[in-house]
Amino acid sequence: MTKTEKAIKVYCAKIRRHLLCSKSTFKTWKKGYRDELLDRFSEQCDLSCDELEHELGKPKDMANQIQDNISPEESAVAIKRRKLRVIVIIPFLVVVICVMIYGYQRHSPVKVTDTIIVDKRF
Repeated sequence: MTKTEKAIKVYCAKIRRHLLCSKSTFKTWKKGYRDELLDRFSEQCDLSCDELEHELGKPKDMANQIQDNISPEESAVAIKRRKLRVIVIIPFLVVVICVMIYGYQRHSPVKVTDTIIVDKRF
């Protein structure tokens, strides 16, 4: 994989972060767009992602153009899925952290004990 191919892959991934669509829609679009970019930049084998962004524009702007062609229903479903993912992941991480803390405290090799020292000299 050349540097240009890697830059195109990263550029498409940046666009994906801003798009609200299904995976299948994105994959269909990505395949055609990726092939188009590979044909366009086939002679330049050392193009970086920054140079690619300079040539094509910011990924967010490109995502906004693509988003205009995506149905509102599909966008609404994508928004619901993203929200659901956040709603599920955050409590899961909290539970995992609590279990780890509990397990660490329960199985800690250091035990705290009370010791009473009685001085018998008096």
